Amino acid sequence: MVAPDGYSKDVLLISGQYPSANWGDTIQVTVNNAIANPVEGTSIHFHGLMNQNSEWKDGVPGVSMCPIAPGGSFTQTFKATPYGNTFYHSHYSSQYADGLWGTMIIRGPTNEPYDIDL
Repeated sequence: MVAPDGYSKDVLLISGQYPSANWGDTIQVTVNNAIANPVEGTSIHFHGLMNQNSEWKDGVPGVSMCPIAPGGSFTQTFKATPYGNTFYHSHYSSQYADGLWGTMIIRGPTNEPYDIDL
């Protein structure tokens, strides 16, 4: 149970947390579909990340891949690029509305000029 907006509710998280990475890191996520009520497929799409050389498995069932079957698992591997704030979410059924989404922070270089104060 978490309260990302001040209201406590059960949500689906990645390893119990919202993920982050550094620009250029290799991200490897294994999704284990243990959704039990109702039993259904799932997927995770990392919105705004490039998925270069792995476009065919970017988490959009029916477009680039099949959903992950109940009891099944699937591993996605991609580079953390570009840097900035984005999010991940399910593209399956009503899972997005039910909380299968979260923030994703890709920290960029600290030697680049910023136009706002850090």
